[in-house]
Amino acid sequence: MPIGVANGQAVIARTGRGNVQGTFQGGALAFKGIPYARARRFMPPAEHEGWTGVRLTTEFGASAPQTNLNPPPGLPYVILPQIPRPEGAPSLPPAPPEAEDCQFLNIWTSALRDGGRRPVMVWLHGGFFYAGSGSTVDGSALAARDEVVVVSLNHRLNAFGFTHLADHGEEFVHSGNAGMLDIVAALQWVREISRNSVATLHASWCSERLAGG
Repeated sequence: MPIGVANGQAVIARTGRGNVQGTFQGGALAFKGIPYARARRFMPPAEHEGWTGVRLTTEFGASAPQTNLNPPPGLPYVILPQIPRPEGAPSLPPAPPEAEDCQFLNIWTSALRDGGRRPVMVWLHGGFFYAGSGSTVDGSALAARDEVVVVSLNHRLNAFGFTHLADHGEEFVHSGNAGMLDIVAALQWVREISRNSVATLHASWCSERLAGG
């Protein structure tokens, strides 16, 4: 546990876009729902303009739209809803809201501004690029036990992330890769803050987890 930080206590970190307020939970410092980019529908992500003051980052940000409010009759057309939960498993937390403005990431780390260098592990959720969210992982145990900076993120999915519309105009030339471009923007954001001499993570680049499946 960082010296002088109690469980549930608020902590402030600096980023290149503004200050964020997280909490100490599960043995690690957690910052959830940090915006890493903005994007118009089917457009490549653009750098987030940042904010003034301190942004509260204690709750996960919106996930990409993925819930069909009027599903067709019959069995679900993806396998995820059919996977049964083990008997006695704890109930799942409420799902975050869904919105097209879904470019958010989450960070867990054991300490800030202590001069240490920690590997960064970026976790990309599964879901066949159709569904999923960075809120389905809790990086606190790994950050606390193994001195790893854990990052998870949301990005555009399904029709919003991978519809090819280039035949409808040059402005849509990147529409078929919008979801992947979100991931690239998030990785660039993490790399920038982890290598910035005035950033709070002071981390070294390590690895990513493959997404999609």
